[in-house]
Amino acid sequence: TRKALDLRILTLEHVPPVAAGGSAICLTCRDCNSAGGYQVDYALAELARLRKMQKALVGVGEFEGPVNVDAGGVSLNAKMSIRDGSFELRLPERHNHPEKFYAQIGLFQEAQKRSDPITHFRVTRRFKLGHRVLSVCVLRAAYLAAFAWFGYRYALHPRLNIVRQQIQDPSTSHVPNSAVNVI
Repeated sequence: TRKALDLRILTLEHVPPVAAGGSAICLTCRDCNSAGGYQVDYALAELARLRKMQKALVGVGEFEGPVNVDAGGVSLNAKMSIRDGSFELRLPERHNHPEKFYAQIGLFQEAQKRSDPITHFRVTRRFKLGHRVLSVCVLRAAYLAAFAWFGYRYALHPRLNIVRQQIQDPSTSHVPNSAVNVI
């Protein structure tokens, strides 16, 4: 009922996840929607962010996000922005250990004084992508799309217990690897 939505007992489920351009196509309980997003859907969002960053690095589109900057043996948290052909790195002091922050700033200042700019530094970004979790994310999206199309009789069929179990516990193999890897 509309009251269940208003009380947030039921939520609109986006298939695929919003980060991958999904649409709200079915209703699920709040706990299942939240757990699915936390445990599984983040992998598809991470993949979308990785692709966006890759495209921006070759001049197609924009990207902004957290990265690490390694120079002179010091690694700092930074924010990278790629927009309109320009590349910017910001090193926020409050997101870094003070000693490391000032050590790296000192390194850049010394190089500037010597008119010897630091030409070698590394920018990295960790993406939390695991093949298994990404496969389960696709399995979940397919299950929810079929559920939206065929209804509760399909979604709650006993033959799909293993699929629901796999979605609820993505770190353990419930569905045979060959089936998950096909996805």
